Amino acid sequence: MEVQADQAMVGYELFGSSSLSENDYFAGLQGSYSQGQTMVFQVFLANDSEWTGLVLINTGETTAGVTMMAYNQQGELLDSQVIDPIGAKAKQIFLGSSLFSSEVRSQIAWVKAVADGSSWDGFSLWGDHGTAVRKYLAGVRAAVR
Repeated sequence: MEVQADQAMVGYELFGSSSLSENDYFAGLQGSYSQGQTMVFQVFLANDSEWTGLVLINTGETTAGVTMMAYNQQGELLDSQVIDPIGAKAKQIFLGSSLFSSEVRSQIAWVKAVADGSSWDGFSLWGDHGTAVRKYLAGVRAAVR
């Protein structure tokens, strides 16, 4: 969704469980004021008990491709994946478990996304899974350059 106004605005994206649910999780992210072609996702958890979702938002006017690169704690490149181009004003969501192999996922500390054009923003969410009741959800905006 794109919102235009004649004065400054602040927006939030909220995620969470229903108050009627046994699940007990909530996360909120402030809307972004930055755009660029490089995004760094500082947290990556993808194992038997935790998941990570990475969200790429093409805020620009043109379709562009993105390369996702996984790094370990020492800053060494583990793997890279070129994803299908994402259209202008479109969003794409990726689960960490679908981007990289299980061998690579177990070593990933952070992920960098580099676009070949347009303007971008992004954020990540992570939480628990594999239990009857989910207890946590967290998120952070990508560092964008």
